[in-house]
Amino acid sequence: MAAGLEELYRWLPWPMRPGNPEAERRFEAYRRLFSGLIEGHPSFGWLRGRRSVSVLDVAAGTGIAGAAMASALEGAGFDVWLVAVDCRAGDLRFLPAWLGRAGSRAVYDVVAGDALLLPRLLRGGFDVVLLMGSSFPHFNPWQAARIIAGIHRLQPRHGVFLAEQWDIAGSVILRNAYRHILLEGGQVDEEGGGLISLHTGYDKYRGVFRKAHYRIPGWRYIGSMETHLWYLSCLAVLLWLYYGEVDAAEPAGARYARTVLIAWRPRARATPYSELREPMLLRRGSG
Repeated sequence: MAAGLEELYRWLPWPMRPGNPEAERRFEAYRRLFSGLIEGHPSFGWLRGRRSVSVLDVAAGTGIAGAAMASALEGAGFDVWLVAVDCRAGDLRFLPAWLGRAGSRAVYDVVAGDALLLPRLLRGGFDVVLLMGSSFPHFNPWQAARIIAGIHRLQPRHGVFLAEQWDIAGSVILRNAYRHILLEGGQVDEEGGGLISLHTGYDKYRGVFRKAHYRIPGWRYIGSMETHLWYLSCLAVLLWLYYGEVDAAEPAGARYARTVLIAWRPRARATPYSELREPMLLRRGSG
C-alpha cells in the first residue's frame, strides 16, 4: 500500500511540501489554530504546570501539522518531543524542513509504518495526537475504529486527539458532486498534465468506493485506491466512543484546511484495540 500511495501522492494536487505557497498557508492556519486551542480550549487545561509535551503525528505525510503543533507549543513555553508516523517514508524526510521553517527546536523521530498498527509500532504516553490533512478517507469505518482505539491506547488520561476531516458525504450529496470520471483537484499543471480517477466498484460492507488513477496525457496507470466518503458526524461519533468530550474548530486562512475534531478525556472503559479483530461480515463478498 505504501508504495502505491507514494506514487499517487506524487501526482495528487495536495499541498504538503515546504515552499509550496498553499502548503505554507496550511502551516500557518494550523499554527494559529493550535495556538488558540493551547491558550484557551478546555481540552488543554492540563498544560498548567507542565514543562514538556509529547506529540504524535499520525498519517503525518511531510509532518506539516506536527511541526505546526511543535511551534505552537514552543511559543507557549513548552519543550516538545514529536514523533511522526506515515506509511509513505519518502514524505517523512520533509519533517526537518518544516521544523526549520517553524524555527522549532523540538526533539523528533520519524517512523515508517501503518496507522492501523500503532500499538505495535510505539509505546504509549503521547499527550497530544494529531491525524490531520483529511486522511480518514484512506480508511474505511472498520479501520478508523481500530486506528482510534490504537490512539486511545497510546494516550494518558489527560490526552487530546485532534482529527481533521472534510464533511465529504454531505458535500457530495448537496452538490450532486460524485463523478465516475474525475480530474483530481479540478486542475491540470503547467504542462497540461493531470490525474484522472475512474470509478471501478463499491463495497457495501466496508463502505468504500474503488478508483483507478491514470496520469494524463498518455493514460499511464498510477494505481488503485479505496475511498470512504465520510460524514463528519459519523467520525465524531467514533471519537465519542473512546473520548468523553468531543468538540470542533475551523482553521482559517487556507483553502485546504478542514474542520478539526477535538477529542479529550479518554474513556477508562472502552473496547480495547486488541479486541477489534475482523468480523465475519467483512469476509463476505462485495456487493
